[in-house]
Amino acid sequence: MYLAVKRKALSRLEETLDRLERTGGDPLQELGELSRLEREAAQALGFDPARFGKVREEMARLAAAKAKREQAVRLEQELSRSREALVRQRDATRDRATKEFLEGQIRHLEKELGRLAAERSAKGEEQEALAVLAQFRVELAQLEARQERLTRRIREVWVASRKRQAAAPRP
Repeated sequence: MYLAVKRKALSRLEETLDRLERTGGDPLQELGELSRLEREAAQALGFDPARFGKVREEMARLAAAKAKREQAVRLEQELSRSREALVRQRDATRDRATKEFLEGQIRHLEKELGRLAAERSAKGEEQEALAVLAQFRVELAQLEARQERLTRRIREVWVASRKRQAAAPRP
């Protein structure tokens, strides 16, 4: 549902932009908000617009969770590298006080790595949803790129409409 509605809404946006580029007009007045176009697209496709809104919110939540998960993985990798470096440093050190200090740092990193691992495993249900989402990552990325291109076009059409207004003779 999400992909179909998003495709239709972006197509409608594209059609309106094409028309505005040919005929002129104020894009801000004629385009409205993407969320309105999405609601209309959902309705045109036979979906409940309110249900689509909930699905869109869930997709946004999952995208944020995915970004957070990727950040946590990078943090785990960095902490693991730091831990390994501290272990090497501890093993090369002869000074007892320095060894104890390094061992404390290593324990702290191990505790943090354990917390991150527990956090990751506790989100099994979210992991399943992210796995489903991963199946559609290419199409989602294509839709996101298409939306970004349309956003740039909207700006360009808006700037062109402002230039036309400024160049028009005033009564």
